[in-house]
Amino acid sequence: MQSLWQDLRFGARALLKKPVFTLIVILTLALGVGANTAIFSVFNGIVLKPLPYKDPDRLVNVRRSDKRGMRYQPGVESNLGNISPGGFHDWRERSQGFESMSAHRYNSTILGDADSTMQRVMYVGGLRVASRFFETYGVNAQMGRTFTDQDYSPDAPKVVIFSNDLWRHHYGGDPQIIGRSVSIDGLPHTVVGVMPPGFWLANSRIWIPYFFSAEEKVNRKGGGWNVVARLRPGVSFDQAQTEMDLIAAQLEADYPENNRNKGIVLIPSAADLSMSLGGFERLFLLLLCAVGLVLLIACVNVANLMLVRAAEREREFAVRAALGASRGRLLRQLLTESLLLAALGGVLGLLLGANGMKALTALLASAATIPRMDELRFDWQAFAFTAAVSLATGLLFGLVPAIRAARPDLQEALKEGGRGAASGRRVRRTGNLLVIGEVALAMLLLVGAGLIAQSFIRLQMTDPGFATSRLLTMKVNVPDYKYGRTTGSSRPGSKEFESRIRLYRQIEERLNALPGVESAAVSARLPVEHSPEPTGISIANSARGRAPVADDLEDCAELRQAGLSCHGAVGVNRVSPAYFRTVGLRLVRGRLFDEHDTADAPNVALINETTARRYWPDEDPIGKSFTLNFSSWFPKAEIIGVVSDIKTNGMYMPPYPEIYRPDSQLPSDDALLIIRTKAAPEALAAVVREEMGRIDRDIPLRPARTMEGVIAETLWYPRLSAWLLGLFAALAAVLAAAGLYGVMSYSVNQRTQEIGLRMALGAQGRDVLRMVIGEGFKLTVVGLALGLAAAIALSRLIASQLFGVTATDPLTYAGVALLLAMVAMVACYIPARRAARVDPMVALRRE
Repeated sequence: MQSLWQDLRFGARALLKKPVFTLIVILTLALGVGANTAIFSVFNGIVLKPLPYKDPDRLVNVRRSDKRGMRYQPGVESNLGNISPGGFHDWRERSQGFESMSAHRYNSTILGDADSTMQRVMYVGGLRVASRFFETYGVNAQMGRTFTDQDYSPDAPKVVIFSNDLWRHHYGGDPQIIGRSVSIDGLPHTVVGVMPPGFWLANSRIWIPYFFSAEEKVNRKGGGWNVVARLRPGVSFDQAQTEMDLIAAQLEADYPENNRNKGIVLIPSAADLSMSLGGFERLFLLLLCAVGLVLLIACVNVANLMLVRAAEREREFAVRAALGASRGRLLRQLLTESLLLAALGGVLGLLLGANGMKALTALLASAATIPRMDELRFDWQAFAFTAAVSLATGLLFGLVPAIRAARPDLQEALKEGGRGAASGRRVRRTGNLLVIGEVALAMLLLVGAGLIAQSFIRLQMTDPGFATSRLLTMKVNVPDYKYGRTTGSSRPGSKEFESRIRLYRQIEERLNALPGVESAAVSARLPVEHSPEPTGISIANSARGRAPVADDLEDCAELRQAGLSCHGAVGVNRVSPAYFRTVGLRLVRGRLFDEHDTADAPNVALINETTARRYWPDEDPIGKSFTLNFSSWFPKAEIIGVVSDIKTNGMYMPPYPEIYRPDSQLPSDDALLIIRTKAAPEALAAVVREEMGRIDRDIPLRPARTMEGVIAETLWYPRLSAWLLGLFAALAAVLAAAGLYGVMSYSVNQRTQEIGLRMALGAQGRDVLRMVIGEGFKLTVVGLALGLAAAIALSRLIASQLFGVTATDPLTYAGVALLLAMVAMVACYIPARRAARVDPMVALRRE
């Protein structure tokens, strides 16, 4: 300990004598460590941190599969679905390997409150939950209580539990929230609890107990319920899966109509979270790789600086060795100084990482809805990560210089005038190798950033298939308690359908009458943003015969049971007649919907060009009919027209087969208002909200968005990837240039006498300039070649993240190589210019 204290004091004094060197090293390390700390903190908080449940490894999600014997496979998407109320009760009653089992179903919920500080009603995501829901997850309320058995009866008072996010942001963290009365879907409920911040599930913000009636408990048709279960102590995941396989076979024997060839698949709860994260996890892994390369380049840079520093102190080490210092003693001294620098860089990196995490969190929150964002904290794990990274970097950048400096050539170092001759050559060789590595790593990172940036640019340039300018959109959640609750058994002409049709026509008429509105329409789905949710389709009178099956859907089995043939799947959008004119879709053939296509008229439909090519490739689809499967009924419709394709499932995917039905025959539960304005759409948003308030104050409105803004939101992943990877790649290029500059400056300084002699013998300044730049260019070319080979070898890892550009795009590789070469030339030019101005007389008098 006494020797360690001496080493620390001596190292501190040595670093204080070279404040510029010390500051450069600390800043370089702080940038690398801070970037890694920020990315790791977000990645750890969202992906790695255990779920905030009791014994999360014993928690499983139970899904229904359309094939017997299916198993959960990490990273492999399977066609797994939810279950009917009767199916859930069958599972719960027959299984023995679970401590508890519960179910939940997502519902659009309209929350009202008498507090004048809030809007009168608002939309919130809610879950209807079966008994023992919170017990299964093993989570208690932060305030108040969770549901009890008394809450699950038809005559029980209606109660609700709030999420921490809803309580804090919309009720100001009111400590008197427990016992407060609120309106949910028009009915009074009492708040009995508030859940802790970490409890996140399906974007839910409220939980309501759901009582299953006797009829529902034997209803084994349809689905809608997600099931979660907790394994009994001592029961393994495989044992529980085997038991559920047996139960699936029993249910097929007992209820063959609803369970023929159906299986049951268990999914670990952590894997379910991973699937819900989707692109977020890939993004974080990509960023972690990028900042890891930045840190490695920073370490190489610092190692170069340490080599130069050690070369300057070679005589000092030789004197200490001559006085009896062992090689291990010198090595320990140098490593102590390296670790001291790493500690200082780590402290500064910790501060940069904490602020970087806040900035990254704000950036992610503005880009997309990401699970567990409210849990992010700069905690002890981030601190431990920073400490570990700092220690590793201290050893990494300090080891090579320390080993070299701990073996001084005593005779050469102690000779008068001998200082720096042999050691300078060794330092230059090692420095050259490190610079080559820096350039290769920078090339690798810049290629990745360039490909991602190109992909983002291509996405921005992709034609969505319609005119996006001057379009304003707004989501309308229609209250079931005022306009009737539509179910799978609702039919055209029913009271629920008629009330919605009247509402949508009233909205269109009132909005079209507003000054500044060119056209207004109602739609069930928004272009670009909404997934198509494939629906089974059966084609009648097709000259081609049986079309190829597009998707293996559970819907197909039900169609076959109804005596129909399942031909494939399509997306279905329910729109008003003004939709096509408002959005800007082109009529290819036939006609569009008009005022005659009412609920009493024959069912009609429009299809897009992709549907026509897939199902009627060699014939005119006009006049042909098809049948759609809506689980409990099969509406048949005649095709009256074909319209142009538009992007439906993001800008990445090609147009999906789409069928349009008039909302006067098949209205949607909720609606999207699409308004084409005569001027800037943002200016009309407040007017539209005010008019909707006049139509019905009990209809909650989502924030108004322009269509250009909607498209920009769908591109959050490539945009964020391009910006962050570009930032880290630029930092890597700057660090590589700094390393090359340092090596060339040291080389020029060591060869001052040689350069002076060359100039005394007749060499011109341009000859010296060409010589120094040439040496730097050779190092750059070797580094670029190694980086190019590494980028090609690793290109498959990034291929899935690209759009419109290949992972081996020659233009990107050539452009990155040219950019790095130009940066390297600038880094070499400054020391080369200084060398070209050397005074031969001054140079020859040195040493």
